[in-house]
This record gives sequence, structure tokens and C-alpha cells, in this order.
Amino acid sequence: MKVVRDTRRDELVRVAISVLERDGLEKFSIGEIARDAGIKPPSLYKQFVNKADIEAAMVELGLREQATVNSSAIAALGESASKSQIAETIVRAFRDFGTQHPQLYRLMNDRPLPATLPPGAMDAISADYRKLFTNPSLATSFWAWAHGLLSLELAGRYESQSDVEELWKVMVGRLVAEVE
Repeated sequence: MKVVRDTRRDELVRVAISVLERDGLEKFSIGEIARDAGIKPPSLYKQFVNKADIEAAMVELGLREQATVNSSAIAALGESASKSQIAETIVRAFRDFGTQHPQLYRLMNDRPLPATLPPGAMDAISADYRKLFTNPSLATSFWAWAHGLLSLELAGRYESQSDVEELWKVMVGRLVAEVE
């Protein structure tokens, strides 16, 4: 069996994500990445052009990981899964990813996508949504609804956890009604 090893760049992206989650998006710094990687800051520039390049690599990895989480969750349902089961699963996977990686989620979604993302970087995630929706505007509308709920949840804007759960149930119910 062939073992795939991360490149040094991949290792540094993972260190950067760890720093991002620990320090937050507002305090994210090259110096902290270098410190955690055990190198001097200029050494980062052997792998990356600048901080924006590091952030783009983090977004790309986050998109790939979110797509993997979504696809794995859907695959676990089996071939006979209904559209409503797939819809519920995608929403759960989306929310779980965001709550497990809140700062990476913010980096991926609260700013414009980096111009340096490779072509098709969004395709894996989009493929799961296309399984549910034939209308791209409807798919985008539900993503925006889920993004709004999750962003407010991550910011601690809800009164109680039961309020949060009820809002997610309403959205999932509406989504299921739309795809059936």
C-alpha cells in the first residue's frame, strides 16, 4: 500500500490552521505560524508568497475537507437514501464542520474567495448540493440561510442553545419540504 506523505507546505498549512483556530482570525499572524512550526518567519516564504497565499491554501484545504465530510456523511446513508435524508445530512455536516473549525469556517466564508484558488475548488462541495437542487438559485438561497444561522451561532448571538436548535430545525424542515 502506498503511503501519501504531506509536503512541507501541507504541514505548514495545517500548522497555520491550528494557529488560526487558537488565536482567531483577527490575531492570525505569520510570526505565530513560524513559532509553532519551529522556524523563523522568513522561512515560511520558501513555501508561500505571502500571508494571502497561506490563507488561500487554508481555504483550499478547508473546502476539500468540508467536501470530504459531506460526501462521507452522504455515502454512509447508502444508495437508498431519500432526498430528505440527504438534505438533513448535508445540513448537519455543514454545521458540524463550522462548529468544529469556527475560525477556518470564517476565513472560508466571511471574505471573498481568494483569486488564487485553483479552478474547480468549489466543485466537490457544489456536487453534493446539486444532488438536491436542480435550481442553482434555490441551492444558493439555502446555503445563505445555513451560513447566516451558523455565523450567528458562532458569534454567540442566540439567547439559548434551544433557540439555536429550533432555528436549525425550521431551516431543515423547509429544505426537506423543498426537495421532496
